[in-house]
Amino acid sequence: MSTMSVAIKTPMKTRACPCGCVSGRHGAVKANAAPPMSRPTAASQFSPVAWQPRSTRALSIRAAAATETAAKTPETAKATAPVPAKKAQPPASYEAKYLQSRMETIKGHFPTAYTADDFLLRLEMALCAFGFNGDNSIGIVNLCRDEATNMLRQKIETIYPLVFNINGLGGGLTCGVTGMKAGLSHSPVFPANASGRARYIFFSAPHIAIDSKGNVGSMSRPGQQATNCACGAMLGALTQFNAEGLESYIKPEGVHDATDPEYSIFKQRLAARIQKEKKNLKDIDLAELTKICERQISSDLDFLISQAVDVKEADYAVITGVQV
Repeated sequence: MSTMSVAIKTPMKTRACPCGCVSGRHGAVKANAAPPMSRPTAASQFSPVAWQPRSTRALSIRAAAATETAAKTPETAKATAPVPAKKAQPPASYEAKYLQSRMETIKGHFPTAYTADDFLLRLEMALCAFGFNGDNSIGIVNLCRDEATNMLRQKIETIYPLVFNINGLGGGLTCGVTGMKAGLSHSPVFPANASGRARYIFFSAPHIAIDSKGNVGSMSRPGQQATNCACGAMLGALTQFNAEGLESYIKPEGVHDATDPEYSIFKQRLAARIQKEKKNLKDIDLAELTKICERQISSDLDFLISQAVDVKEADYAVITGVQV
C-alpha cells in the first residue's frame, strides 16, 4: 500500500487520449468513430417478434396493451404487483475483512493511503492527460534499497517500462547531479515524442512496515523465523538520535563518514530536518520519522531537479510519498 502525492510540471495543456480512454495508447483510433453495434442476444436472434416489420410489431404491441387494459376490473386495477424480496447479501469473506482491517490500521498512521494498484491507476490516468505514457517517458525511481520495495518498483515498470534506479538507504538521495543526469539522458525522444521534448517521471519514497497486528516497523521476511524491521535504516537512525542526541549528527554539508558515506549523509540530513522543523525528539516515533524523511527527500529531489533538468527541453512529473 502506498500514500503518495503528485506534482506535474509541464507547459502542455491538459488533454485526453484521442479515443477517450485513459491509457493514451490508442492514438490511431479516430475520436469521432462510431461505437460498434452490439450483437443481438440469443433470445432476439430466434424470437419471431424481434424480426417482424416495424409497423406490424407496433400494431401488435398496441393491441396487446389494449387487451390488457380492457381485461382489468376496478378490483384488479387496485392490486399492486408483488415486490420481489431483496436478495440477502452474502457475508464478507475472511479475506475481505482482513484487508479492510489492514487498511484501517494503516490509515490510522497515514490517512491518505491508497492500495498500490489503485494509486498507480489514478496516476496513469492523471499523467495521460498531460501527455505522459509508457512509450514516451522514463521513470527515475528512488526507493530504499530494501528488497521489500521491489513490489512497488515492479508495478511502476508495468506502466512505465523504462526505469532508471537512483535508490539509496532509507530512500535517501545520494546519486548527485551526475547520477540524475545519467538517467535523464536515457529518456526516449523520437519517435515517441514528435515534439522532440523529453518526459521524466520522478518517483521518490521512503518505506515503513506495519504488520498484521498493527505493529509499526515489524515485518516477516522470506526464510526468516524471527520478525524483522522496515525501514531498518530509519529505525537505526532513530535509535542513534535518542542515544547520542541530534547534535552529534548536525554537521556541515559535505562532511560525512568516508567509510559509511551513504548512511552518514542520510542521518545528517534527517537530523538537520528535525532541527529545522523544531521537533521534539521525544515525540518522534518511527512513523513520524518516516514522514519527516519523506519531506527531506522531496526537498532534496526538488534541488536535484533544478540542477539537472532543462525545462526548455523536457516536461516532468514528481510523485513523492511513503510506501507501506
